[in-house]
Amino acid sequence: MTNEHAQMLDRVQKIATELGEYADSVRIFVTLPTENGTSVGIDAGCGNLYAQIGQVSEWLCIQTQYQRNWAIRKDNEDEGT
Repeated sequence: MTNEHAQMLDRVQKIATELGEYADSVRIFVTLPTENGTSVGIDAGCGNLYAQIGQVSEWLCIQTQYQRNWAIRKDNEDEGT
């Protein structure tokens, strides 16, 4: 981990802790570019771990359904042309 990434991790952890003073749970995800053109993921959180997992899981399910709905609409549009 580069110094820049370590600094970002510290910042994300600090923000998660600050938000945790007002929430039951917090989970923050950040993606940063690397020097070789790939990405590195950073996450931090606090509070109820099971609530964090549940919220992320629900968000993923909803996003998956949005994508399915988009594909169905696109397929219907293509059939109509």
